[in-house]
Amino acid sequence: MIALHASRLTLELRPEVGGSVTEFRLDAKPILRPTTADALASQGARGAASYPLVPYSNRLRDNRFRFMGRTYDLPPTLNGQVIHGVGWRRPWQVVAVSATRASLVYDHTPDVEWPFAFRAEQHFMLDADGLSCRLAAINLAPHEAPMGMGPHPFFARPPGTRLTFTAACVWHHDAKKIPTHATQVPPEWDFSTGRDVSGVVLDHCFSDWGGRAEILLPYARVEFTADALFRHLIIFTPEGRDFFAVEPVTNLTDGLNRMHTEPMSNIFLLQPDERVEASFRLAVAPA
Repeated sequence: MIALHASRLTLELRPEVGGSVTEFRLDAKPILRPTTADALASQGARGAASYPLVPYSNRLRDNRFRFMGRTYDLPPTLNGQVIHGVGWRRPWQVVAVSATRASLVYDHTPDVEWPFAFRAEQHFMLDADGLSCRLAAINLAPHEAPMGMGPHPFFARPPGTRLTFTAACVWHHDAKKIPTHATQVPPEWDFSTGRDVSGVVLDHCFSDWGGRAEILLPYARVEFTADALFRHLIIFTPEGRDFFAVEPVTNLTDGLNRMHTEPMSNIFLLQPDERVEASFRLAVAPA
């Protein structure tokens, strides 16, 4: 476990558990959802406060994709579906650490869960006003390979928690949560003026969101900003739970199957040794 401290903020990382964040607090109060003892005992990142999504975000139709004339079938990882790549399910290595900074890497060798070699990096920087993180991915395959990435932070959800963001469109999906088409954001899913996150149940991909969202907890205001490469924003507000997710990601859900047909797929096609990187920040202030 790695613990970073800056003024009133604390960040805890578990590199061995999918390179995950297990705690992000303002004083004793959670900004991200607390990771339970059971989740830590299971050594599974799914119950963590946040974990990395690489080499793609979210689901694939029929657990497969086609690339360079070949179809790749991937084994399901959650509820019968393949989801979120491999980074969150593998141990990461610590390459640098100090009182306020930490850098983690994961080197992937091709296997049944992902056929192309790559390296992923997470660089965490904590200061008195918030947390900055830079994600990077490098294609280590000897040929062009697809890549996507993003964080999966789960925020604490005490009563009265509000979320604000705007987006150009939202993707509607089928029963397996694979996008079918996009529309303008309907009024019942519109967060542009801020609304209580308990007011709607969502697990949807919003696109062209401008790189800024605000989470207002009873005790803290969080300004969530992200680079333009994070074109899409997944909003997950499960009914009756004490957390919700706001995920800035580079690729559209099922983007691997749409990289040549959907301009908004935003899958990167990296050449050998080519690198892609992008940053996001959680600026935290007491409410």
